[in-house]
Amino acid sequence: MDILGKLFGSPARIKVMRLLLASPAGINALEFTKITKLSPKNFKKELTLLQNIGFAKTNKKNIVLNLDFPYLTPLRDLLVAFPQKNDLCKKICKFGKIKLLVIAGNLLGMPEKRVDLLVVGDKLQKKSLEKTIAGFEAELGRSIDFAILDTPEFLYRFSMYDKFIRDILEFGHEKLVCTPELSTKLVSA
Repeated sequence: MDILGKLFGSPARIKVMRLLLASPAGINALEFTKITKLSPKNFKKELTLLQNIGFAKTNKKNIVLNLDFPYLTPLRDLLVAFPQKNDLCKKICKFGKIKLLVIAGNLLGMPEKRVDLLVVGDKLQKKSLEKTIAGFEAELGRSIDFAILDTPEFLYRFSMYDKFIRDILEFGHEKLVCTPELSTKLVSA
């Protein structure tokens, strides 16, 4: 159980709260359980508790965030942050020789970015990486836009001044992994 799960009494509650914060327009219960990967029983228990304290309410078929909740802003600041960088790095590095791992976009509080996660490496196990990222999506309660590239493809696109790659690397981002071999190529270009 992560720190917030212990602090708030339940990792499931954190998932529900994060998804509500990420979807203020509302989301239906079936979609909720699918995204958070919670059992319907566990979901209903957490939702009932959150409705009782006024954090969430139901609006026809959707569950919506109560925008009048008195502690909404501090909770948003606490729950939407992405403190699991080390955990993400450890899990992703198991599935190939990772040369570059970059977080940006929603993972750094910049929703206007096109991508949240860039994974570059060799001998990448793409299916396993996708499953791991899906697990983080469930934990965060929101989708993660990501790109997985082999090193030669990344270097080619970087050398061609590919707009997608340049947008990631020239604006707000954080490198969690950057091998010396790749680092020198990024600096020299």
